[in-house]
Amino acid sequence: MKLIRKIVNKIAYRLVPNLRLLDECEDSIRAIMPVKENLQLGGEFIKINYPTQLRNVAIGNYTYIGQNANIFGTKIGKFCSIGPNLICGTGMHPTNGISTAPMFYSAENKSNGTTLCSKTKYEERSLVEIGNDVFIGANVVILNGVKIGNGAVIGAGAVVAQDVPDYAIVGGVPAKIIRYRFPDSQVNELQKIQWWNFSDDKLKMVEQYFYDTDKFISECKCQ
Repeated sequence: MKLIRKIVNKIAYRLVPNLRLLDECEDSIRAIMPVKENLQLGGEFIKINYPTQLRNVAIGNYTYIGQNANIFGTKIGKFCSIGPNLICGTGMHPTNGISTAPMFYSAENKSNGTTLCSKTKYEERSLVEIGNDVFIGANVVILNGVKIGNGAVIGAGAVVAQDVPDYAIVGGVPAKIIRYRFPDSQVNELQKIQWWNFSDDKLKMVEQYFYDTDKFISECKCQ
């Protein structure tokens, strides 16, 4: 069948020279078109820069995602800033079997076009959770099952293989904690306040006390 198709295409290209150019244009257009499957948007102020692939993803309000993101099976909170080229939740391979090729352990994943499995032997994907107000730099990889806490910062080029605590700044391969954005006392208060759930009007306080965390916490306690 493939041989017949190849012969037919060859004849068609000779009869209609511009047909090959049209095929190439379609391939180029397909490559930059966004892929969105089971995408849940949690508000009207969400920006997704294309091209990107989003499958089984939920995104909170006031979050933006940079170009060339490939995100699968992920819950993203509010007010997140996600840089370009994020790879997140794309699946794991077992390393303790004879092979790492999916055709030997997955009945559903036919990455190479086929499988020998009638029953899946290994769970390739698990939910990734990205909290609120998380900043992710460019070219970051986040592995399956990772949970990133509120207010965390992921440095550019990091490979995140383990959970990231609230308000931690991490970087490197694999990602490790560099420091925390605030002292424990302030982190605890910010976690209690959960400003990311404020009304639109009350969010003005974040702008008003942007560089004065103690004052912000104090004012929030008074209300």
